[in-house]
Amino acid sequence: MSKVNLTRWRELSPLLDQVLELAEEERRGWLETLRTENADLARELQALLAEIHVLHKEGFLEDDPARLLNETSLDLDATSFVGRQVGSYVIDAEIGRGGMGSVWRASRSDGRFEGHVAIKFVHLSWLGRDGEKRFQREGHLLARLSHASIARLIDAGVLDGSHPYLVMEYVEGEQIDAHCERAALDIDARIRLFLDVLAAVAHAHGHLIVHRDLKPSNVLVTRLGEVKLLDFGIAKLMHPDAGDAGLTVVGTRLGTSYTMAPEQIRGDGVDPRTDIYALGVVLYHLVTGQYPFRAETMTDIERMHLEAPPPRPSQAAAIPLAIDAITLRCMEKTADRRFPSAKAFIEALRDAVGVKKVGGDDSARAAAIYV
Repeated sequence: MSKVNLTRWRELSPLLDQVLELAEEERRGWLETLRTENADLARELQALLAEIHVLHKEGFLEDDPARLLNETSLDLDATSFVGRQVGSYVIDAEIGRGGMGSVWRASRSDGRFEGHVAIKFVHLSWLGRDGEKRFQREGHLLARLSHASIARLIDAGVLDGSHPYLVMEYVEGEQIDAHCERAALDIDARIRLFLDVLAAVAHAHGHLIVHRDLKPSNVLVTRLGEVKLLDFGIAKLMHPDAGDAGLTVVGTRLGTSYTMAPEQIRGDGVDPRTDIYALGVVLYHLVTGQYPFRAETMTDIERMHLEAPPPRPSQAAAIPLAIDAITLRCMEKTADRRFPSAKAFIEALRDAVGVKKVGGDDSARAAAIYV
């Protein structure tokens, strides 16, 4: 495999994460757009994708092709944490990697329970001052959230004085859109699941937290049918005294093109209505099976989010007409014209489809922490 130095990896990592989420037919246009902006980056990404394709055909890393980014193609620390004691836990296996860190499954070492937890480490290449602040912020944000539909923070610490980690609820499930398709859920059932997502986001907003990357891959449904909202790693703390100036600033674009609000694309400030926009896109996707804007390149998709009116969901699927107005209001280009809060979104959706109660009893859900 080719080697990539740390400086270059910081440029490649978020781009590679994004392109790996695209369908095969969409990658060509995405790379062509990047090539016009930065030919060298596009060439290196294309080379890595080609190597991933070869390894995948050979059956290597069947479950997660992206894992090779940090294990074989990068000149980074290849430490394996399997078997390591981390606080009261022993690590069993790696379950995922991304641009900033890795996630591992672990078990309690003192026998107090037999379930699993997920331990997230920040990648060593990010252990600068800003990287540590981002990681500490994620821990502080998650520690403030206690909701049945949000993966909860259990513990935090530093391993060997150099590996900050979060111990989090281990969630075994499938993406909400994949779950809806596999289970062949009708519209009412899909909306009930989505209402649980809204309740989780409303809880986060009540703690002054904006998620900023709401998308199907960040919402899992467990085998018990419970929604779990993941990844507050790029959330913005809205409290004016939070002290995170410089970490989230105007001009910094974080998010995913398919669900990104216009203000995110422009690099403007965000607030809860930014999440409302993304939630509208997710709702559109759940009830129609497609995204409102589709194009060959991410640039075109972002331009549509900025300029084009979304088609009515009822044009793509047989759904209640009331869903049209709700979804389109969420996706207004101007934040002031969207629902002002997740709670307002909940009430409008419940009224439209006749749902009298959001989700089940939180105490009953909380009894099934590990799945």
